[in-house]
Amino acid sequence: MEKEEKVYLRTRIPKEIHREFKKASIDDGRTMEDIAADLIQDWLDERNISQENVSNRNYDLAATTFLTMLANGIRPSDSELQEVAHATNIEIELLYLLCDKLFNDIPIAETNEG
Repeated sequence: MEKEEKVYLRTRIPKEIHREFKKASIDDGRTMEDIAADLIQDWLDERNISQENVSNRNYDLAATTFLTMLANGIRPSDSELQEVAHATNIEIELLYLLCDKLFNDIPIAETNEG
């Protein structure tokens, strides 16, 4: 198995926390370095999950708001359509086409294709 390249991480923590950490690592038969790396990785994993949840909530909120507006006969504004397109990764042109079919008053967005 290939060894991972490691770098130094220097930090300052309260003396009592260091003392307890060192004792606990000895009790667990692990190095402080390994525990610290695991804790940092756990934090990164939780952070990524939190960011994914925010993205999912933004998607759900944008889609729900958009569909609620359509169901209530409310034509979304251009900025609302752009927000929905951004949050849901649905092409803006498709949203304009849908609204055009429903309301017959939204022009189809021009594309930059030439």
